[in-house]
Amino acid sequence: MDPIAEAPAEPMPVESAWRLLTRLILDVLGFAAIASAILILLAAIAAVADVALRGMDGAARDMAFVKNFPGNVDMETFTLVSFSIGCLFYVAIILAILVIARLRRGSGWRDYVAWRPFRPDWTYLLLAAAGIGWGIAIGSFIETLHPEAKNWFVFPKGVVGVAVSFVLVAILGPLSEEFLFRGWLFTALRPKFGVIATILVTAALFAMAHWESTHLYAMAVFPVGLLLGYARERSGGMRATFAFHGIYNFSGWILAAFAGK
Repeated sequence: MDPIAEAPAEPMPVESAWRLLTRLILDVLGFAAIASAILILLAAIAAVADVALRGMDGAARDMAFVKNFPGNVDMETFTLVSFSIGCLFYVAIILAILVIARLRRGSGWRDYVAWRPFRPDWTYLLLAAAGIGWGIAIGSFIETLHPEAKNWFVFPKGVVGVAVSFVLVAILGPLSEEFLFRGWLFTALRPKFGVIATILVTAALFAMAHWESTHLYAMAVFPVGLLLGYARERSGGMRATFAFHGIYNFSGWILAAFAGK
């Protein structure tokens, strides 16, 4: 027996289209409500801690800073604060998805989001290499068409900034997106619509989540979504896609760091 294998995943029931759509909409509303509540709770904790550490006068000055943000800060501070907020946002999304999965399936929550183990092999290494190669090639192409694309992703500097950007780009971003697209959504659509349609739909929505003014970045991300969908189908779980996605983003993070962005 495979030493890393767990008990077989409980198959998701094949629902009618309307029942499936209703469940997905309710889940999305649940994600939004829970994530918002988590962010409000974190803000409240931060406010109480600020008062405890800096007193009422210091907390008042910090509140004025927040109210005037970002007009009162330099670009470096703005970037660091933005990345830090992004980390909190991704954590809230991850927790919200896990809460809904637990409410839906109880102890079987792992099956609801396809949190299943996988055995790495040469296929995943080739997929990762293909994704990294595609990212480098399409990134160079986009920058040729739009030189301003070099400034799309500006990372914070310094030890703290590097650490925050790494956590956001290589860990929390991939984990939250994989929980959402290849975990929750792929698992919901696969029994009803089959593998090809599910891969296409999740890849398209994944690309739309990366939409920007030129539309080029979304189109560049779509093939990566297809590769991730194939990895999800082949492995049976999203741990494989999280590893793939994390490696892909990490390579981009390294390139951006060496480029001095």
